[in-house]
Amino acid sequence: MIIQRRNTPLIFLIVFSFITVVASAHCPSHQFQCGNGRCVPITWHCDDDNDCGDNTDESSCELRTCSETEFKCRNSKCVPVRWLCDNEDDCGDKSDEDPIHCNNKTCAADQFSCGSSSGLCIPITWRCDGQEDCADGLDEKDECHY
Repeated sequence: MIIQRRNTPLIFLIVFSFITVVASAHCPSHQFQCGNGRCVPITWHCDDDNDCGDNTDESSCELRTCSETEFKCRNSKCVPVRWLCDNEDDCGDKSDEDPIHCNNKTCAADQFSCGSSSGLCIPITWRCDGQEDCADGLDEKDECHY
């Protein structure tokens, strides 16, 4: 069969399109197949981030229930309770730093409270260690004798 020169670009386009579709039709078992053909790590599926760009990695996800040792963020993400009120936005929507949770937080027996305004609890061993861990330095004041 002799291919005429004028049809060559069309044939090339058809073959290239077919190869592209076939190559992107299946992702390896450790990856998630996005609706747009993209492959992303399977651990990114249902992680509350639009990793595919078309949000197919976040659609059809079951409502997540957090364990007893986790805090459920407003965006449904689960983060460890110990990350609550630590002055870091672990949820991505700042719900783990919301004053409604932080102003009334009580620290565990092995923790020191940086005060109700911050809601931060630090390990008791950090108290009077010569390094300010509370924003206002409360952990290095009063009863510390250096």
